[in-house]
Amino acid sequence: MNKPVTAFVGTLIHSVSFGNLEMIANGAVLHCNGIITEIVDLDKNPNALKDVSHVCDYKGKLIIPGFVDAHCHAPQYVFTGTGMDLGLLEWLNKYTFPTESKFKDEVFARYAYEKSVKRHLKCGTTCAAYFATLHLNASKVLADVIQASGQRSLVGKVNMDRNSPDFYIEPTDSGCMETEEFLRYVLNMTTTGSDFLKLVDADEVTEEDMMSDLSPSRFDSRNSLLNKTNMPRVMPVITPRFVPTCRYICI
Repeated sequence: MNKPVTAFVGTLIHSVSFGNLEMIANGAVLHCNGIITEIVDLDKNPNALKDVSHVCDYKGKLIIPGFVDAHCHAPQYVFTGTGMDLGLLEWLNKYTFPTESKFKDEVFARYAYEKSVKRHLKCGTTCAAYFATLHLNASKVLADVIQASGQRSLVGKVNMDRNSPDFYIEPTDSGCMETEEFLRYVLNMTTTGSDFLKLVDADEVTEEDMMSDLSPSRFDSRNSLLNKTNMPRVMPVITPRFVPTCRYICI
């Protein structure tokens, strides 16, 4: 039995390579199970839709690839545009750290994150690298919200263990443990991620290995989730906030 194919019809604009922009005035994007299978110029191939199960007609509209945001702080959506007259450190201390500390409340975190992710999607951002806060449970909430939304993302629990206010800081040891728990939580959201974790846990790496054998070839030979067609849509990343507030990247 043939798998159902959906076609989005409209004016297509996309980059076929760096610096090479293509526009197809009467085009169609064909996809099956969420994977694009073909880009079609209907003026050149008018019969391309004959075996399509469903056509979404967007004639007269532009169809473009989704935007990728490589650096976005999901909790900062709740005070967007505030304190633009301040320098970075003043702004962090007056607005950012006090507001992000409120995400300890998981109910508030879910409300805020649902708003943040929906707005990113509404603006055309289909892939994003999200900073959460230093709160483990609230960071899990963000991962859940992203997974439910269908957005592709990299998401991390923020790490902050120095030069931060008393109400918004974490000990290094517990921060490391909670970061690992978060990574495992996100990977276990999918069968592919869970299977990968089993492989990682089965591959014993000694302290001597970590200190003496960091050549790229060692890791190239190991299983990886990156750049695979079955790569989980939501992936965890280790997320130091930045050098001033993080000892992790200095030891």
